Amino acid sequence: MKRFILSICLALSIIALGTISSHAFVVTGDYSDTVDFYSSGTYDGRTYQLIGDNPDFSYTHSVDFAYPAVDVTSAFLTLTYSQVDSSWWNPAEVWVVQAGNSKTQIGTLDSTSGWKAETFNIPYALYSSIAGSTWNLLITFDETTGGSDSFKLDKSVLSGCYTYDPCDPGTVPEPATMLLLGTGMIGLLGSRKRFMKKA
Repeated sequence: MKRFILSICLALSIIALGTISSHAFVVTGDYSDTVDFYSSGTYDGRTYQLIGDNPDFSYTHSVDFAYPAVDVTSAFLTLTYSQVDSSWWNPAEVWVVQAGNSKTQIGTLDSTSGWKAETFNIPYALYSSIAGSTWNLLITFDETTGGSDSFKLDKSVLSGCYTYDPCDPGTVPEPATMLLLGTGMIGLLGSRKRFMKKA
């Protein structure tokens, strides 16, 4: 029994020491950042901001990763909006959704009178070089038809997956935990040995 406990303690200690210096694997996590809009009031049970087309409207998503990101593997933008004009007597509005400082087009808003949640895929080129603790993404709405147009925006959610190094000192202290566990088991073995001598 003593040999079994001692071998477990040694194995845990070796694993702990190995992972302290090893950064050979990464773990996948998810992230999310929500921007709520409410400055214009309430419509049909939701707060909103009235978005006009002159000038173009922009805002920034600021993602704080739970652990420093090695890289971002996916990104999606979900918008909840209402009252994009679709009336027959007025040409439908065309609201282009753009992402990043380059204003890359990621889609257009659908015509709707009620609230709608629509998800857009963020192109890989906009997050391929993202690493570290934070990521800021600029979102812009550009209305491409004539006249003065507007719509109601309730919520914007940027979400997706990223990878992080669990052995990074800034993340989970797994090696130290295993080292502590191994040391504790050695201590238990020593106290058991002392108890057996007394009996």
